[in-house]
Amino acid sequence: MKAHWEDEEHVAFLKYLVEHKAEAGDNGMFKDTAMEHAAAAIAHLQVRGAVKDTKICQNKYGAFRRIHRVIEAIRNVSRWTWNNKTGASITPATTSSWDDYVTKHTQAKPFRNARWEYLEYLDELVTSPATGTNVFHPTVVPPSIQRSLPDTTSAILKGNTEPDGSDESDNEENDNEAVRTCSRHGISFF
Repeated sequence: MKAHWEDEEHVAFLKYLVEHKAEAGDNGMFKDTAMEHAAAAIAHLQVRGAVKDTKICQNKYGAFRRIHRVIEAIRNVSRWTWNNKTGASITPATTSSWDDYVTKHTQAKPFRNARWEYLEYLDELVTSPATGTNVFHPTVVPPSIQRSLPDTTSAILKGNTEPDGSDESDNEENDNEAVRTCSRHGISFF
């Protein structure tokens, strides 16, 4: 019998792994015992299909990691801006480059203008191949920096540029604070 995963099981599985990510190796992979415990933690959610065991959980996590690598590749293309509400956020101006890209990278096609609901969990779980203060990812603002930015800057970085009705002096003050915060983290807008 084939395993069937409901969305609720996916979320519970990923939450379990995030809570136990200290058990993952340097490569972000979990040992069989961790997957065995994850399978037991989600067993009560099973609706149909095969019982989730260690191997099924390892396979599911591997599939999630492959999707995450596809999205990481999209994020690292400087022509596009990844947004987890609109995917690669392809516009008429970037359609040609997107079409060329998906010709060679067919797995990227679903993310043209669509999100992936499990991305935040995988961002927590999967380590980047390059880490450190000076690693540059052109379209990604790390969550730790997003949390320290004023609300208006966070909204701008997330692609929301609509005015919020606050007066101009508040916006200027927030913009100045945003520039100072970004500068502390080595991010430049200029």
